[in-house]
Amino acid sequence: MTVDGDVKPGEPENLEMALYRIARGNRTPFETIKSKTELPDLLDVPDSWSQDDRSQALVDLIRALAVDIDQDYRLALYAALRIVTGYEHKLGAEYAQHAAGWDTRSSLTQRLVEYRGYWNAMQTPPITENRRSALKDAGRKQWYAGRIDLSRRLKGEIERKNRLQDWQRPSQDSPAIPWPATAKPADEAESNDARPSATARHAGSDHCMPLARDLPLAGLVREALDAARAACAARGRAFYTPDLLHALFDIPGSGISACFDDAQPGMASRVRDWLVQSVNALTQGRPAPFRPFEWIERPEVQRAADLAATDGAAVVTEVYLLVGVLEGASTTREQLAEIPGLDLDHVKQVANERRRNSASVLKTPRLEHGFNQSA
Repeated sequence: MTVDGDVKPGEPENLEMALYRIARGNRTPFETIKSKTELPDLLDVPDSWSQDDRSQALVDLIRALAVDIDQDYRLALYAALRIVTGYEHKLGAEYAQHAAGWDTRSSLTQRLVEYRGYWNAMQTPPITENRRSALKDAGRKQWYAGRIDLSRRLKGEIERKNRLQDWQRPSQDSPAIPWPATAKPADEAESNDARPSATARHAGSDHCMPLARDLPLAGLVREALDAARAACAARGRAFYTPDLLHALFDIPGSGISACFDDAQPGMASRVRDWLVQSVNALTQGRPAPFRPFEWIERPEVQRAADLAATDGAAVVTEVYLLVGVLEGASTTREQLAEIPGLDLDHVKQVANERRRNSASVLKTPRLEHGFNQSA
């Protein structure tokens, strides 16, 4: 299936447009996904799944992925999509009450203006620019950056879940719409001025660097991952995130161990033991069958490559991959967060510091000598 000629609906630009429709629509996100987008058709799930099941699974996935968007854009994304999580309290109780009250009668522009006004007030020092046009422009730039990031993550996670048959059918007992309840549609559709023009997109895209998927994995990293993938292929079972992390832990002098131990002394050994148990359980259980894949198909590798390109690194190291996992929405990440005493946010902070430092060390320092000076 294609839309707009040869453009596939699962590509980031079309996922981005779907997110825009969800934000701008005068229905709930669940209803918009179900009737106004091609998203439900992207799921490779059993025929027994209804359109409601598919739409609800996408609602749940979008909510889960939005949690890991850069905090500079996350609240704008929440405001645009009407996601209420409690994170709104970072802008104060008054704003949180506003956010909880948004329904289908609120326009995208209204939500972004309100969000940005409270965001300005919470900065140190506060930003005093409160003209509606300025608030709208600044809010939609943050929303655009968050939307781009979310669309990339959504593409990677849909592909991963399809490949591994990792979709969980929504519980029949769960509410159909976890976002604010529906209200009567707005009498007037919102004007197109909330959507950034091409000029505005470029102006607000400082943090939206193009994907750099041609960066290679570091030598030892590729050797370790290739061996783990080959082992899964020999056993005929799918490759999972615990396999990836376990392989990275076993690299001599692995930077991943240091990240966990720097965050909490002794934690690396505990996490590695948990990974060994997880890998053994997957092997002895009834996992999905092995399907050949390339490393760049995995979302954490894609994210790691993007970060490495941003830092100017020549290769993707195990620390970049760890950040890619921690910024994702995998079941493994959720289970790691349940290990007593393990603060994944702190681990991610340590990993980000280490990857930036390692990238700067690899860069050639600027040399001061007289060779380039004119006589």
